Amino acid sequence: MRSNLERRIAAQLDNALVSYKYEETSYEYWVKQFKCECQDCHSSDIIKWHWYTPDFFLLDMVIETKGKMTPKDRKILLAMKEQWPEVDLRVVFDKDNKLRRTSETRYSDWCAQYGITYAIKEIPHDWLR
Repeated sequence: MRSNLERRIAAQLDNALVSYKYEETSYEYWVKQFKCECQDCHSSDIIKWHWYTPDFFLLDMVIETKGKMTPKDRKILLAMKEQWPEVDLRVVFDKDNKLRRTSETRYSDWCAQYGITYAIKEIPHDWLR
């Protein structure tokens, strides 16, 4: 596991006797590229394909852990929500930080705005039922 938060979440799942897989599956997603043009047809509708591997796979949900949520992370979460609507992707943050030092918007505010299920510090008990 790559972080203390991931280790804490794994310990929580183990203690709750919840079966899970770690980084078991990757999802292909695309993002629109800006300020680009196709050299052949000159279209500005350019997309780039990427792969995303969430942290924890439970029976009916996928959990991503985040210590820091960057603009790139936000793009990935939005792309996953749009392109993989059947995946119940949830996020556990280490802390409810501000998006930027100068912003009043916190991670929880951003998730609520975009309809992304989230928790702070640990997985809520009702997620494990």
